[in-house]
Amino acid sequence: MREINNISKIGIISDTHIINASESLPKKVHSNFKNTDLIIHCGDIVSPHVITELEAYAPVIVVKGNMDTQMLELPTDEIILINGTHTICVSHGSGSPFGLTHKLYKQFVQYNPSIILFGHTHIAGDFEYNGVRLFNPGSPTTRADYYSIGLIHIKGKTLTTNVIVI
Repeated sequence: MREINNISKIGIISDTHIINASESLPKKVHSNFKNTDLIIHCGDIVSPHVITELEAYAPVIVVKGNMDTQMLELPTDEIILINGTHTICVSHGSGSPFGLTHKLYKQFVQYNPSIILFGHTHIAGDFEYNGVRLFNPGSPTTRADYYSIGLIHIKGKTLTTNVIVI
């Protein structure tokens, strides 16, 4: 488990699927992430230059998605203790979107998570399953119905999430 302190705002992003180094993230990603303390990418970055682009704003934690190549040495999941209070579990997710919520729940329930972050579906969501909160920021570049990212605000024991449509 990774421990990080003094965090009040976390940018959440997934499924950027940017292939060419000449491509960059949408401007609204930059404007929303410029005052973050940490950025978590829930996989399918595809090109490592996306990490470099995000690191201009805050430290970045990335998990491997199903579209990330073998040359990207990334963990498949992360468990992060934020400010000694909030356990954030991160995975890209895999396989069919049907049953994904239960699969993620089973994978992380033993850590008593404050929230489980994931991607894979390209569809933003913020919901509870068996008493555990799950959050998917959607995708800023690969459209489902809209492009989106997420923010988490932390104040003491309170964790607030927002899906940001960009």
